[in-house]
Amino acid sequence: MRNLVRKLEEDVAGIRIDIAVIKSNYMTKQDPGVFRDELKGDNSTPLEEVRKLNVAISDAKNAIIFWCVSAVIFAQIIPTLPAILKILFPS
Repeated sequence: MRNLVRKLEEDVAGIRIDIAVIKSNYMTKQDPGVFRDELKGDNSTPLEEVRKLNVAISDAKNAIIFWCVSAVIFAQIIPTLPAILKILFPS
């Protein structure tokens, strides 16, 4: 009987921890209204929001393309760097 009570106490302690995590991390009933107010704060239309999102996506794509091209060029230069340095700085 004592073992069962001890196990129940451990389970209740675990449930308390889980509930505390849920309360701290998950959305409450009031949260959607707060997010809605934040979205309407700049008085932009949904079309303007989509345009802003498209610009952000385009910027991200450009950054990825720039990174990939730079990586390829840099990978080509690194092996030839000693020869380039010998030409520029003969000793």
